Amino acid sequence: MAYTLKSVRYMDKPRHILLQNSNGPCPLLAAANALLLQGTLSLPPQAIRSNVASISDVVNMLAERALKGQGGGTIGSSSEGKRDESSSSSSSLISLQDDNRQYHIHEVMTLFPSLQYGMDVNPKFQMGPTGYEYTMGLSVFDLMGVELVHGWLVDEQDIEVASIIGSRSYNELVEMMIRGNEAKEEMEKLVLQMDQLKKDNGERGEEEKEQEIIMKEENAQESSVVEQELMILQSKLDEMTEVYHHGQVIGHFLSNTSTQLTYTGLMELHNHVKEGSMCVFFRNNHFATMTKHSGILYLLVTDLGYANVPEVMWEKLDDINGDTEYADEKFARTQPRNDISAALGPTLTPEQMLAQSSVAEADYQLALQLSRNERAIDEQEGKMIAAATEASLHVYNMEQHGIAGGGTTVNDTATADMDEEYQADVARAAMAAAREEEDRMVAMQLQAQFEEDAARENRLAGQQTGRDQNRPQAQNQQGMMNRRQKKEKGG
Repeated sequence: MAYTLKSVRYMDKPRHILLQNSNGPCPLLAAANALLLQGTLSLPPQAIRSNVASISDVVNMLAERALKGQGGGTIGSSSEGKRDESSSSSSSLISLQDDNRQYHIHEVMTLFPSLQYGMDVNPKFQMGPTGYEYTMGLSVFDLMGVELVHGWLVDEQDIEVASIIGSRSYNELVEMMIRGNEAKEEMEKLVLQMDQLKKDNGERGEEEKEQEIIMKEENAQESSVVEQELMILQSKLDEMTEVYHHGQVIGHFLSNTSTQLTYTGLMELHNHVKEGSMCVFFRNNHFATMTKHSGILYLLVTDLGYANVPEVMWEKLDDINGDTEYADEKFARTQPRNDISAALGPTLTPEQMLAQSSVAEADYQLALQLSRNERAIDEQEGKMIAAATEASLHVYNMEQHGIAGGGTTVNDTATADMDEEYQADVARAAMAAAREEEDRMVAMQLQAQFEEDAARENRLAGQQTGRDQNRPQAQNQQGMMNRRQKKEKGG
């Protein structure tokens, strides 16, 4: 799994953001982009060179940010000096808390890779933009220092809906709606039971009128029992009616706010999000990087289709129905292009780009190593030339000294020794130059092979496209030739 990069500018500073892959706008993508735009994080150099980041690059980058954000003291640290029994127990408690905190961090860190697929979010509707039921995924955002917000809030002026929802979360509302549907079936059963009980009691009353009035007390007792049963059934019916009504109200609220953004929530977001800050916005199981500029909320555009469209960077969030507009890096409205041209060359997926980047990265490292070897050889040659120059000066001085003193034996011996040393230095320099040339030729062969493979892939892709386009034309020409031959035979 990999992410294509896009070069952008934020607050007149160059930045790189991640674009969506097959998993869509996931929480890992949104949180990473928020930190990348702020300049808090930076991608590895090899990812920037290849314009693609692997999932391990992103996870490691965010995990490092989470660990740095913890701070605090080390586990088991304590102040120096004397400690009584109470301070000892207090230190033990602190050590236990540190152990629990480290265990909690370890558990959270294991969740990072899963965030590329999504996250379980359970919003609450009357607790503001940050109202969520606690999950382990929210702890990941806390560790990264990124705030998660939503705008699915109920209007407090709608008293009935607000009173029924209360502080319940989305999952609790769904359970209430299911119980309301079940209560409807229970209501129908209770009504049938009550009707049958009234009917049976009425039939017994008609029969007793034809008989002698001997058992008045027993009839009164039976009537009292029936009334009690009716009261119990009526109480259950009232209870089921309330459950059904609550389920209907909740069902209408969820249906009417299916966009998961209300005007009340939009206003709350405007009040909550600070100017120039970065956060992650949750809506319809999608996660988007959000900021506020000049009092307007914007969402970062990370669709892969806009990878080569620099004038589209932000999407304005000012309507709950999605009727919005795009903006560029300066938050100015995007102007339509005069013409639309197709991208040159074959389109590669992020995974294919990552596979090619591994080869290119290997070539880059090889070239870098050869460059280092070349500098080392240049330094060595410089030292050898300096040594040879010094030796020549030394020989020259000795010759001058020999002439002045009238002797030649010592001078000849020193000259011979210096000549041998100079020849050895020259031989070593020649061998180093030969190794350098050999390394350069290997690097050139590798680069030529890489370019040849890339050109072959492009030719194959172009030939396939050409065959697909020329196949109908070839079929038409063959048909015309066949008809011409038939006419000639007929003639």
